[in-house]
Amino acid sequence: LVAADGDALVLPGTAGTSLAQEQQALKDARRQSHEARDRAARLAQQASAARDAAEQARRRAAAVAARIQQAEADIQAAQARIAIIASAMGSQERAPGGSYIYRASKAAAVNLARNLSRDLKSQGISVGAYHPGWVRTDMGGSGADISVDDSARGLIARFAELDAATTGCFRSYDGTDIPF
Repeated sequence: LVAADGDALVLPGTAGTSLAQEQQALKDARRQSHEARDRAARLAQQASAARDAAEQARRRAAAVAARIQQAEADIQAAQARIAIIASAMGSQERAPGGSYIYRASKAAAVNLARNLSRDLKSQGISVGAYHPGWVRTDMGGSGADISVDDSARGLIARFAELDAATTGCFRSYDGTDIPF
């Protein structure tokens, strides 16, 4: 090539090359360009797949977190409860004397319920002590006040009422509070 001032113009990398060599270099450059474009397209696909995988992982993590929250809510809704069958004869205020061993064992049951209620409250576990009433059984005799069915129905209703607000209670089957 000749420049306007008559000097020879040499393109970089072309000095002393033949036309065939130049055409081959052009083909090689085009091939490399296509390969680079193909690599860029593959990388873009891989990046898109990685973004999709990350989004799926984020959704799965959110679903797991939601399940954990639901499980925690279910546990709290289950309202863990401990009902201890005691007796009004375990009341310190109602201790007229006699039946010492029976009264002592029932006082221990009431004391256990009161202490457990304090220790377990922070864990969401409610504890109550319950008097079943004077029930017509072999122990209560035929002169007792209530039937086994009446006592059981009342106790079941009291157990259902047991929650964080009533933990530590000492109640009769009929819902009457009993003094400690």
